[in-house]
Amino acid sequence: MREERFPLVSDDEVMLTEMPVMDLYDESDFISNIKGEYRDKNYLEWAPITEEKPAKPIEKPVEKPKKSGLGVKKEGKSYAEVAREEARADLKKKRSASYLTKDITPTRRHSQPNLVRQGNQPTAPFQKENPGEFVKYSQKLTQSHYILAEEVNNISTQAEPKENSGPKKNNYDFLKKSQIYNKKNQQKEQERQVAQELNLTRITE
Repeated sequence: MREERFPLVSDDEVMLTEMPVMDLYDESDFISNIKGEYRDKNYLEWAPITEEKPAKPIEKPVEKPKKSGLGVKKEGKSYAEVAREEARADLKKKRSASYLTKDITPTRRHSQPNLVRQGNQPTAPFQKENPGEFVKYSQKLTQSHYILAEEVNNISTQAEPKENSGPKKNNYDFLKKSQIYNKKNQQKEQERQVAQELNLTRITE
């Protein structure tokens, strides 16, 4: 028989660690941190106490240097004053540009003849300018009465109806042979089949 003895532990000493908490994003589960075979963790088991972890020294938060505002003075001048001076210097530079003080010699423009597009020119002479030799004959033409045109027999525009050689086709003729609307014929066929099956008198041994 095997004897197992419990270790001697004082009353105030803790034997087991706290139950681990399952994190969805645990750093040890990342592919880059896995070395060798990966084993799933069992979060329902209590782990025995190991060596105490060294306490991390409390790090003091590093104080960030405060940014100086735009209105804060730097070296005796504020941001607005420096911007005003730069604007004044830029304005003086633009006013003293060479193209403003330089004498502009009047350049002589070459007068171009007014060219008319060929598309706007008339291709044929106007009748007022060149009426022609037959105008003198048209001035003597007169009309005393209207010319009556001959009456043409009215042509019937309506198409004459074609004579139907056969009976008019009905688009619903297929319903006569359908099973839904032709229940009487279907019932007769069923009765005939049943009667043929039950009539055993014709069978001879």
